[in-house]
Amino acid sequence: MSFSGGYSEYFGMQVDEDSIIHLMLSNHILHTLYPDCITIAEDVSGMPGLCKSVKNGGLGFDYRLNMAVPDKWIQVCDIECETYL
Repeated sequence: MSFSGGYSEYFGMQVDEDSIIHLMLSNHILHTLYPDCITIAEDVSGMPGLCKSVKNGGLGFDYRLNMAVPDKWIQVCDIECETYL
C-alpha cells in the first residue's frame, strides 16, 4: 500500500485501531515506568502525531526514523554505481 499523505489513510475506517492503541499504551507505560527511556518509530508513511505525546493525542514516540530517505539514497547510489561500472 502506498501513502498519498491524505489524513483518511491514517484516520479512516481501514486503520487497525488495535495496533494504534497498542503503540500508544506501550509508549505510555514505558515513559511512565522509565522516564528517561527513548522510543523511536521507524516510519515510511509520515503518519501525523507519531511523535506527539499520548497525553496530547499522539502515539508517544520520542523520535521518528524516516525510512524513505535512506531508501531513496540506496536507490540513487545503485543507479550511480551502475553508471560507473
